[in-house]
Amino acid sequence: MRSLVAYDPSGSEEEEEEKDVYEGSVLAFSAHGKVGAKHEVDGHARPLGERNGLQTGLPVPGDVDVTRRCTFPQPCPVIVSDKPGREVDRSAALRRCSAGIRKEKPSVQVGRAATASCGGKVRPYVAKRRRTGEPDRGTDVDVSAPGASSRSGDPEREVVLMRSVSPVVAPYLQSRYVGAQLTGRKHLSLNGHTGPVHSVHWCPIPCRSHLLLSASIDTTIKVWDAVESGACLWTMNQHTKAVRDAHWTCNGCAILSAGFDAKIYVSDVETGCVELDLLEDAPLMTLAPHPSNPSLFLSAGFSPVIKAWDRRAGKVCREFMTNCQQVIDLLFLSGGDEFLASTDAVSRDSADRTIMAWDLGSAARLSNQIFHERYTCPCLCLNPCKPTFAVQTNGNYIALFSSHRPYCMDGTRRLEGHKVEGYGVTCAFSPDGTLLLSGSADGRLVTYCPERARRLRSVVAHDGPCLAVEPHPVLPRTVASAGWKGDLAVWN
Repeated sequence: MRSLVAYDPSGSEEEEEEKDVYEGSVLAFSAHGKVGAKHEVDGHARPLGERNGLQTGLPVPGDVDVTRRCTFPQPCPVIVSDKPGREVDRSAALRRCSAGIRKEKPSVQVGRAATASCGGKVRPYVAKRRRTGEPDRGTDVDVSAPGASSRSGDPEREVVLMRSVSPVVAPYLQSRYVGAQLTGRKHLSLNGHTGPVHSVHWCPIPCRSHLLLSASIDTTIKVWDAVESGACLWTMNQHTKAVRDAHWTCNGCAILSAGFDAKIYVSDVETGCVELDLLEDAPLMTLAPHPSNPSLFLSAGFSPVIKAWDRRAGKVCREFMTNCQQVIDLLFLSGGDEFLASTDAVSRDSADRTIMAWDLGSAARLSNQIFHERYTCPCLCLNPCKPTFAVQTNGNYIALFSSHRPYCMDGTRRLEGHKVEGYGVTCAFSPDGTLLLSGSADGRLVTYCPERARRLRSVVAHDGPCLAVEPHPVLPRTVASAGWKGDLAVWN
């Protein structure tokens, strides 16, 4: 009776050499694993060769080498070393087997040929979506034309933008945030905008937190090195009308911008290319990126509809009807499952729909009876450490609310001492939630203690109204502010 193992005589000589090298590298079996020995499997005696992967119908003769009967590479059996009690590593044996085979094969010098064809330099791979819109290195971009973006001509400044860690921020990355401190000294003055700046935001990635984003009414968006040199690293000029809001995505890889031209642009931070161009039905006032999903963000403006966008598909995934003429500001609560919307719905006898809460998943309105005073609210900000959020009102005060349902207002604490007077003045909590900073219509930068409802310090920051403030996410004493005349300042 012949063996049941199928044999293919068409194998090449190279394959036979590889088999011999593989078989020769297998270590010898121990004495108790010799050919002809039997073991019990399911109560029946079977030859040891069958346990080791040889599918034979008859017992293996004693004068036949077991390893030579393998006509194809088999997984290494239980290999035992010469010394009893020590097993050889299976993966190490396989590596030795494959190493022996590789020695027999001729080496193909693909890398050298590719390098020689490129003139001795290896060109890195660039994605197609970046090649199509990215200008060549060293070419000038016409920043006066709408839709263009430009970087500094100095290559060192581009390196600063792409640098992973700033030497000023690096010592604070390993240490714990010890607490915010009062700010009273101007560290840098950033001049480049020619119109009011309504939005300033530090990069949310700690290792790139030296980058500051600003959006202005002069239709430009700029990225600054606001920690070391104060230089403008990147200018985006895609919008044709005033830019009202701009944000980083939660992963810091893209920039969202919206303006009065009813367009939303999603720009890549590294290349400066526009990844997505979305057209709305009405001029836009505000954007809100999702705190954990970089592909999801909200947009609203001079329209009663709040739209939730999916950046990957470039489409609206959900709509929220407010029944108001204008949405002023949007804020995601902790977790990103709920968000707040501030509107201009203020009547004479009631303040219905001034601040509304929505459920993101079901598009259900959770509450529209949050703020009962007849003032519009130009800014909403969330406390990162406590379940509270602050509301900047046109009544020249900041109100504090609970971020849990039913979103009750704290009537015992009200932060007063600054002026809003119809300007879009913003406010922001420090990273540890112990301080609350606000701009003022008289040009001051005001610092409050929200726990005690006390004003701690007031500094004259700008000649005109101070519109936007933003504490640094890593440096404990650093705050960025923006004014009505287009000037920015970094306080440390």
